Amino acid sequence: MATAGLPLGLWPQVRARVRTAQEWELPAGAGVRDDRVVEFWQATGSGLHILDDSGLYSPLREPDLLGKFTHVFAGQRLPTDKAVVDFYAQYGPLQEFVIIDDQRLPIWTQRLDPQDQERLSAEARHGLIEPLWWVREQALELRLTYDLYVALKERRTASLRALLGDLPSGKRILSMYILAGRLMRDLVEEQEVGRGENLSRQEGVVRRPAGSFAMESQPSGAGAPPPRLRPLTEEEARYWGRMVLTSQLNAAEERSIRRWVPQEQILPQAYSRRGEPDGGAPEDSLELVRVRGFSGLTTALYLQLGDLLERDAVLRHCPGCQRLFYPARSDQIYCDARCGDAARQRVHYAERKEGRRKPVGSRRRSRKTGSHET
Repeated sequence: MATAGLPLGLWPQVRARVRTAQEWELPAGAGVRDDRVVEFWQATGSGLHILDDSGLYSPLREPDLLGKFTHVFAGQRLPTDKAVVDFYAQYGPLQEFVIIDDQRLPIWTQRLDPQDQERLSAEARHGLIEPLWWVREQALELRLTYDLYVALKERRTASLRALLGDLPSGKRILSMYILAGRLMRDLVEEQEVGRGENLSRQEGVVRRPAGSFAMESQPSGAGAPPPRLRPLTEEEARYWGRMVLTSQLNAAEERSIRRWVPQEQILPQAYSRRGEPDGGAPEDSLELVRVRGFSGLTTALYLQLGDLLERDAVLRHCPGCQRLFYPARSDQIYCDARCGDAARQRVHYAERKEGRRKPVGSRRRSRKTGSHET
């Protein structure tokens, strides 16, 4: 396997293909069941190659990055193989790594049992294989983080409460975090709150997925009433929403770096809509610009979300194709004119179909009653 860097996001140099996963590539506790993996190989020549960090990959200023990722991988339906390959051909793999015993390993491999980790191929250990169950978990986490941001920005208290869940009476929230695409909460009894920071490691903590307290609502014994649930107050909901949002963004920020590079090395996709690279070059300078880099595409996605926070902006949800998009006008509802026309046609034909049904029913009813309808 030859080593090749991919500077500045030139991902067309790499081809992706989807195949069925081996049994040792699927953890028992995957939050999303999907038995496909993506493999990468060099577009010219034969054989796989190792992707390294020798080049600067900066898709942060591509407006469609966040919307496309959440649309492809965080949708209600599993993505088609073509949609997966198209995304990887444009943006490349997520490439999230962790250092363990001086070895740089993909994070997803740590979710496997030790015996399954030993059966992984060299390509998997070098980041040339990404399972879609893991990629989709990352997309669900990102979409959940984005939904928290929108609910906080637009003061949608009902949406916040729906995301964060209710609280059983007599319990306090000790911590809240996103794990494997789900928002989790550690609950503790009210009287245990003042016992110190190590409480989360003790047995009194109850871990529950947020928004799902069916088990808490079940009777604890024969004839016993279920515990009462109360909605979070607006202050509590906004507090925990901000805490989860900032923890996700801070984790991504810690993985990012900033570098100085010659301006002519910056490709068009690294430019903002104002036509300036991230950081910008001062006038009469040596045309060195400071750009942001990161350890993986997941980090780039969160940094792009953080950029939305800085600009106090939101992506809009298209009711036609369910994508996130940047509106060009304040009154823009659909992502583009073609999508809007298609959605309006669907509504028009549905109304015509419904209109054709109603007279039939009314004529039948009029014959039964003996009356005539003009």
